[in-house]
Amino acid sequence: MTAPDSPVPTWHDGPPAAALDALGVADDVRGVVHGAAEVREWFACHDEYHEGSPHPTWLVAATADGDGTRLVWDPSADLPDGEYTVGTVVPPRRLAAVTGWLAGVWPATASVRVLSDTGDGVAGDGGVLAVVTDPAELEALRRETTTGRYTGGICRCPGNLTLTLHDAGGALLGTALRRLL
Repeated sequence: MTAPDSPVPTWHDGPPAAALDALGVADDVRGVVHGAAEVREWFACHDEYHEGSPHPTWLVAATADGDGTRLVWDPSADLPDGEYTVGTVVPPRRLAAVTGWLAGVWPATASVRVLSDTGDGVAGDGGVLAVVTDPAELEALRRETTTGRYTGGICRCPGNLTLTLHDAGGALLGTALRRLL
C-alpha cells in the first residue's frame, strides 16, 4: 500500500531526515534514491512485499523543497527530480495487530528455530541455523522481537533472520523476524 488510508502530512518544516524522524522511520530502514523514476521503482518493489497484508506498511519518500521537505505517499503524483530519502512507516493499526499477536503467541512458545532467508525475504527450506529451547534464551528472543521501537523491519524483508515459534508438541505457532543490525 503506497498511501495511508487516513490523512497524512505532505509537508515538513525542516530537512528530509527530520521529517522521517517525525514519522517514526528508523535509520536502518531508510534509503536514498535519485529522481522520480527511482522513487516509483522503489514504491513498486516494496508494494510487492506488502501485497495482501491485512495491515500494510506505509511507504514514504521525502525530498528537500526550499526550506522544508515534501512528503510523497503516492508515486503517481507529479514528482520533481532530485534526491529522495525513502522509508516505511508502521501504521498504528498494524503495530497493534503485531504486538497483540506477539503477546499471545510467546507465552505458548517452547522452542524457536532460527532460519536463514533465501535473499528474497522468504525463509529457506532446510535453512535451520539453530534451535533454541533454553527459557532464558527464549526470553531474550521475545524481548528482541517485542520491545523497542517498531519500524518497517516487522515485514518480511531481505537480510533478516526468521524465527519460527513452536509449542511444546513442536507445532508451528507462527514466525517473527529478528533484524540484523
